[in-house]
Amino acid sequence: MVGCCVIGCKSRGDAHFVSFFRIPQTTSNPQWTQLSIDRRTLWLERIGRSGDTISDNLRVCSRHFVSGMHRTERISLIVDWPY
Repeated sequence: MVGCCVIGCKSRGDAHFVSFFRIPQTTSNPQWTQLSIDRRTLWLERIGRSGDTISDNLRVCSRHFVSGMHRTERISLIVDWPY
């Protein structure tokens, strides 16, 4: 069962109206490399984890986003990153 990796959050995959999102990976595309690094770093800071404690299985639930889901646009100034 999927669970939220944010420390102190008890959300699980059986909760209604809760979605789960993977922590962003960095990209090798030169156009977006720095933004992807910045985005991943911000996610890790906001959820209280470091890069060495992250696996591909960890998810952040929709309760930690302003709109209830993450943003995928490659824009640096957006609010829907985890809080």
